[in-house]
Amino acid sequence: MRYLLLLTMVLFAATSDAYDKHYKRESEIPEPLVFDLVRRINSQKGELEINTLITHTDSSHIKGVHAAPEIEFAFGDGKAIELELPTANGKLETLKAALQFELPSWIGDITGTQIMHESFMEESINETTVLILSAKRLSQRWSTLAMIGNQFVYGSASSIKSKRWKELPIVNLNLFYDHSEEFDLGFETNLRGVGGSFEELLIMPQIHALLATDFKIQAGFGTSYDGYTFSPVSAFRLIKEFNDGL
Repeated sequence: MRYLLLLTMVLFAATSDAYDKHYKRESEIPEPLVFDLVRRINSQKGELEINTLITHTDSSHIKGVHAAPEIEFAFGDGKAIELELPTANGKLETLKAALQFELPSWIGDITGTQIMHESFMEESINETTVLILSAKRLSQRWSTLAMIGNQFVYGSASSIKSKRWKELPIVNLNLFYDHSEEFDLGFETNLRGVGGSFEELLIMPQIHALLATDFKIQAGFGTSYDGYTFSPVSAFRLIKEFNDGL
């Protein structure tokens, strides 16, 4: 936990004086590979994206091959919706939807909020997550993104049979390096639950590559900690945007 607190301090220690307002890609702060945004926080009306995340892990928390095809659409400036169909080992696991809104920038350079809801197909269990989003460009090369909030898990599944619901703090911290127009490097950490409610800590170094104007890939290899053991995790995301007219 001390390392997460240290990383948080590093991410937000830089002042706005280090930020070049004329930097031509100032709004294009990357999105993390595993825990991505609905759209970029300050999206423009009409932006459309389809993508699929594929992950593989042997951890006790999430085991096997998971795929998550999704569609993202900005229905207004700074307002976006997402629909996702997560699968586990080729079988539909949940139904997931999310809303995201840009807020006045009171933290970092760009601020927003995201609300997600996920319903499991084979269990009477639901997850609702509410997050505050904060993106900041530290320089022409370095940028950060933080997503902090709570996930509320409720229903009648065996995993929560002792009580009807539980609350899990969510902390997702990211540091990005803009290597070139074609490549970004990233370091993503995602903490789900703390103390007695701890579920998982994910650490994922990653690379983002622009293959064409609106065609991107992201790939990473890292580790997941479930409170007992570390397990290897690999992830790959294929992205197609439809924003030629914007």
